[in-house]
Amino acid sequence: MYEILCYGDTLPEAYHNSLVSLNKSPIVPCPDWNTNQKECSITLVIEHPLQDNMISKLSFCDPTSLEQYCQEMLDGILDFEIAQGNWKYTYHDRMTSYYTINEYDDIIYRD
Repeated sequence: MYEILCYGDTLPEAYHNSLVSLNKSPIVPCPDWNTNQKECSITLVIEHPLQDNMISKLSFCDPTSLEQYCQEMLDGILDFEIAQGNWKYTYHDRMTSYYTINEYDDIIYRD
C-alpha cells in the first residue's frame, strides 16, 4: 500500500498537505466497487494540534456532519448497528476493541 507522511504546524495545514500528497499518489483498482481510486495510508504529524482554527476550510462536510463523525469515532454512537446485525463493524469498534487493545490509548498521550 502507498504510504504518505505529512507535516504541518496546525491540523488544517497538515490536512492540506495530505491532500496535495494524495493527489500525487497512484490510482489503484478497487474491485469492491469495480472502479479505480486513490488509496493510501496517511500519517499526519502536527506540531500544534490544538491551535485554532482546527477545522480546514477544505473540509468535506458541514460542522454538524463533522460533529456526528467525531461522535461516531470517539463515542461509538453507531456501535448499536453491530449488535443489531446491520454492520460487521464500526470504526470506533475497530479502534477500541478489534485488536484487543484500545488504539486510541496508543495514539493519544497526556503530559
